[in-house]
Order: sequence, then structure tokens, then C-alpha cells
Amino acid sequence: MIPILRLLRAATGSDRNLLDRYVRDRDEEAFTELVRRYGTGVWAACVRLAGSDAEDAFQAVFLTLSRKAGTVTGSLPAWLHAVTRRVASDLRRNARRRGTVEAAAARPAEAPPDDLGLRESVAVLDEELSRLPERYRAVLIVCCLEGRSRDEAAVQLGWSEAQVKGRLQRARDMLRTRLARRGVELGGALLAAAVAGPVPVRADPPSAAALTLTHGVIRAMVTQKLKLAAVLMACAGIAVAGGMALRAQPGGQNGDAREPSNAPKESRVGAAQDKKDPPPKERTDSAEKVKELQKQRIAVLKAAAEVGLKLAQRDRLEVWEAVEDRVTLLKAELEVAATEADRVTLYKKALDDLKVYEAVAKARFEAARGTELALHKVKAKRLETEIALEQEKMKQAKDGK
Repeated sequence: MIPILRLLRAATGSDRNLLDRYVRDRDEEAFTELVRRYGTGVWAACVRLAGSDAEDAFQAVFLTLSRKAGTVTGSLPAWLHAVTRRVASDLRRNARRRGTVEAAAARPAEAPPDDLGLRESVAVLDEELSRLPERYRAVLIVCCLEGRSRDEAAVQLGWSEAQVKGRLQRARDMLRTRLARRGVELGGALLAAAVAGPVPVRADPPSAAALTLTHGVIRAMVTQKLKLAAVLMACAGIAVAGGMALRAQPGGQNGDAREPSNAPKESRVGAAQDKKDPPPKERTDSAEKVKELQKQRIAVLKAAAEVGLKLAQRDRLEVWEAVEDRVTLLKAELEVAATEADRVTLYKKALDDLKVYEAVAKARFEAARGTELALHKVKAKRLETEIALEQEKMKQAKDGK
């Protein structure tokens, strides 16, 4: 009997197959199957996070999926959980603006006052769940919150059963450790999170509130994508600017094209003389262009470093990656430093910033949201910069004598 059930489940396809069918053919049956698979879990999350507005939130989550299915590149359950959290966040923000007490509370209307500890537990659960790597978040949602068996999870996620088993065990251990640090027991939190009542019927047409929430979520997704594209374009611009600067310098590789060997000797000598001694105006223009490009590069690197720090503080970027951006900025600034005093000032500023990064890495490690390796990497960069600062001070003192 079990092998037959597995074949029937496999016939419906993995999440990826269903998404592809819906995106390619607008196959409503494929979309309905996705709602059937994840409706219960999404509804439970909406009840936990959106309270009395859970039905609008539920509609908004699947409306967003219907319109952005082509952008889902990773795990669908993890994507749905992230969208649910974003929708609930928008609801709470709107509630604060309206100043309505019942909406601002964002909790189920039937929850009695003595359930405060339980509500806090499930809130912590969702928060820590969102911080897990995607593959661990997905298997926890499917197996622990959706109640699927391992073979069902394997079909839905497109993994082998061995992968599901190993990742589920690792995910439970990681989540248990993180919750324990915050005084929450994993089993109780999972049990409370799974209790939500019957899933509502899909509304057709959807409510006005659900449409407004959907537009807000999609707009936020587009904004986030544009920010990422801006950072990538900035990096590309840095590379192009560096290449142009090198080409603009006298004696660059692209400036050494040879005259044909059969050219008259006088012509070759004249050309060599022209290369050796470019006109004064051309030299001045090139120097000014290099300075301007270096200035633009530093401005872009500063923006990238600021964005990197904010992302690291929100657990959306590894801290050591953000540190690399800050170190790259320091190197670019040192290249144009006019005096040794300027170099010392730049090292001091970078050292202060790296201490902030180190504090972020330490906090993430202590909260079980980061690794000890990442903390050591950040600390090593801070020490490296501190050593360079002291060496610069010694050099300045020596030159002063």
C-alpha cells in the first residue's frame, strides 16, 4: 500500500514541477495543488502573525504567489513563510498608523489573556525559523508545521528521503538550540504553532484589503530586487572605472600599440616621441579623469559598505562578507590619501567601523545565529587593521624625527 501511495504522490509532481506548470501554462490545477499542500501551514502562520486579519493575510499570500510564481527560485515553503511574515508586518504597520488597538495587537481574537506566554513562544518560533538557512527552514515547515511524512516531503521538495531525514534532524537541533537560548521549548512551540482551525475557502474575488496587501508585498519585493541590482551595477561600475583609469595612465598596456615594421624610420621615431611625451593638456585631462573616477569609486564603495552593514545587522548577509566591503573601501581611500596624517585618520575610522562589525558577529554567535568561524574572520580583520594603524603611526613618528 505504501509504495502505491508514494507513486500517487509523485504523480502530482514536486513543488518545482507544479510551479513550472503554472508559470508556463497558467495551469489552475497545479496552483490548486500548491494551495492544498501549503494552505494549512500558511493559514496557521497567518493566525499566529496576523490575528484577526488572518483571512486577508492568507488571501494576500497566495495572491502574491499567483503573481510572482515565476520568481520563486528556491524552496517554496520557505518563500511562503517569508511572504507571510512580510504581509503580517505590513498589517501591523498599517494598524499602528490607524491607531486601532485590536489590529495593533495582531493576535487571534479568541486568545485569552493568560495565553500571553504561549503567544510569545510562537512569535519567537517564527522569528528564529525565519533566520534558519532556507533548506532547514523548508523541511521544518513541511514536516513539523505541515505534518507531512518524510516521503511526502521528499516528493514535494524534490529531495531524496535520506536528504530529508538528515536535514530535518539538523534543522530540529539548530532550532532547539536557538529557542532554548530564549527560554522556549521546541516541542511546545511547534504544537502551539500547528493549532489554527480550518483553512478558509479561497475568495473570488479577493477582498480589497488582501489586494492592497498583495500590492504592498510585490512593491517591496521589486524594491529589494532593485537595491540588489544597484549594488551589482555599482560593483560593475567600479571594475569599469578601474579599467578606464589604467588605460588612461601613460605607458598603459593599450597605449603601447606598435607601428608597422615597414613604416618609414622617421615616422616610427616621431610616433615613439609622441608616445613618450604626450601633450601637456592631454596629461592634465587624464590625471583629472583618474581623480574623478577614484572619487566615484570611493562613493560607490561607501554606499556598498553601508548597505552591507545594515544587511548584516538584519541577519541577511554574513558579517565577514560585509567586512570585506569595508576593507575594500579602506584600500581605495588609502590610494588617494594625500598625507600620512590622512592615512592615520582613515585607519582609525576603519578600525572603529570594524569594531561595530565584530560586535554584530559576536551577538549573532551568542544567539546561535552565526558561526564561530565568522566571528574569528571579523576579529582577524580588525586586528590586521589595528596593526596597520600602529605601523603607520610608527612610520609617521620616524619621519617626524
